[in-house]
Formats: sequence, structure tokens, C-alpha cells
Amino acid sequence: QSLLKYFKQLDSGHNFDILGGYEYQRYHAKNFYAEGIGFASSDLRTLNSAAEPNNALGRITQYSFVSYLSAVNYDFDNRYFLSASFRRDGSSRFGANNRWANFWSVGASWDITNESFFPQSNLLNELSIKASYGTSGNADIANFGSLELYGFGAAYQGNPGSSPSQIANPDLTWETSDQFNVGLDFAILDRKISGTVEYYIKNSKDLLLNVPVSS
Repeated sequence: QSLLKYFKQLDSGHNFDILGGYEYQRYHAKNFYAEGIGFASSDLRTLNSAAEPNNALGRITQYSFVSYLSAVNYDFDNRYFLSASFRRDGSSRFGANNRWANFWSVGASWDITNESFFPQSNLLNELSIKASYGTSGNADIANFGSLELYGFGAAYQGNPGSSPSQIANPDLTWETSDQFNVGLDFAILDRKISGTVEYYIKNSKDLLLNVPVSS
């Protein structure tokens, strides 16, 4: 992960920071499992102590993600706040035609507490309103869901064999969600009580679901 952040504060009350970054992650795993039955005693629990090998399994899997990200935050006089972000993500889990997707967000808030007309009282101590809209992605699927796969291990009369286990889907792509939020933050009674009232709408599309396919 590599991140670069720039912050600037001006005397006129304008403040902003800019973030840019790059992320890369790669996961590779090998697993082996073996089982035996028939042991001379409870203390002898190694495979070479078993009277008969019973089962053996092996598995190799891997995936990778690449992300380019950016964000900008701005505020004026601790009253008005604006933010925006953009990122581009790629994943090996998706089909060759749709491995990349773009996600973004924008938001704004107004801290009414810092306005000159805000009443100074022990009853209402803090009040601000906020709104945002953005998109996000989901890649929580198996590592090879877009590939045409054959499963090996279908032995026949002692000979190794394979059979089709999954059809190809080169158009498999990210599940995406669009969300809109609007809310109100408040504090009362010398900040003894605080809370948030919020309304949001979230819609998802291109859901990552397994669809049964006839043999």
C-alpha cells in the first residue's frame, strides 16, 4: 500500500487535504490434509502410525486485487464541509471482460453550531446536517468463478480422471451498490444526550448469486 496525502490550511479559513494511493494484494495458499485409521494407542497420532491410510486431500488457491484511490476533503471556517472520492478496482475473481470497476462518492455537511446566529443555551448544544451519495463494490465470491473448470479426482478403475465442474462466465463482474444518505446530528442538555437521525436508500445490482444450471 502506498499513500500520499497533502494538507493545506489558509488564514482565510479555507482548509483542504488531498489523498492519492495505490494498493496491491496477492494471496496464494496451498493446503494438504491426510487421514488415517487404526492406531495402537491414543498417544500415537501421527500418520505413519496408522494401520490404514483413509483419505488425502490437497488444494491450491490464489487471488489478487489492484486499487487506485483518491479523495479530497474541504472545509471553510469549521462550518461548511465538502468531500469527494474516486477509486478504480480490479480483481482476478471476475471475468476477463469485466475485471475493473469505478466507484465514487460525494458528501456535504453544515455545522450550524458554529454559526453566529446559533443560540447559546444549555438545551441545544450541537446541530449539524449532512448528505452524501456514493457507490461501492462487492467481490465476495469464489476465486475462480468466471473460469471454465474441470474437476480432477474422478478416478475410474485406479486411473485418474476429470469431469466438467463449472462453465465459463467471462462477463462476471462486480456487484455494485448505490446509496444516498441524509441526516441530522444533535446534542442537548450540555451534551449529556447526543444522537443522529438519518434516512438512507441503498440499491444493489449485478448481485453475486449462484444460479443452478442444468447439466
